[in-house]
Amino acid sequence: FYQEIFATLAEKGEWSGEIWNRRKSGEIYPAWVNITSVAHEDGQVSYFVATYTDITTRKAAENEIRNMAFYDVLTGLANRTLFYDRLEQCITQSQRANSRFALLFVDLDHFKDINDGHGHGVGDSVLRLIAEVVGQHLRSEDLFARLGGDEFVVVLAGVEGVHSLAGRLPALVAAQQVGLPDGQGLSAQISLGAVVVPAWEHTVDSAIHTADL
Repeated sequence: FYQEIFATLAEKGEWSGEIWNRRKSGEIYPAWVNITSVAHEDGQVSYFVATYTDITTRKAAENEIRNMAFYDVLTGLANRTLFYDRLEQCITQSQRANSRFALLFVDLDHFKDINDGHGHGVGDSVLRLIAEVVGQHLRSEDLFARLGGDEFVVVLAGVEGVHSLAGRLPALVAAQQVGLPDGQGLSAQISLGAVVVPAWEHTVDSAIHTADL
């Protein structure tokens, strides 16, 4: 990285870009750096002048914008936009590898009754808890997203057929009955729909529709 910087300085006499810098306290922070070479009359470089701008706030804002664009604000899961993109990648990759994966459609029964009877604040708590409980039974290579409302979707990697899917479902089925920890005596029943996706027969929309059915 630094060799490239000095090569650019030698060729153009200046370089600018983003780096990670370290404060005297040891804290690492992102900085935008402008470096200019200063030469003698004979053209030999005498020294370099560098200006550093702390861009911590800007980076935080960029991350927040990215999160708002691709992640669900309530649960922190991937949102519909990111999920559709990732699912399309999964289908493309499975077509190339002639492999399969499982798609689960997860929703809550009578969620409207929870919102109407206990308020949207309680409904939001249920959704966050569902995301937490189901997420505990997934692997890092699986994909978990919230499409909106009470609808969630899961891509289970490495599932080649019904038997391998059955091996993954018990833990998720065990999470079907989720009780809220606030003492209201309220529980949320999860319904699961599953399909093993032969990539050559499914598009993104048809795979989700089939799992939903």
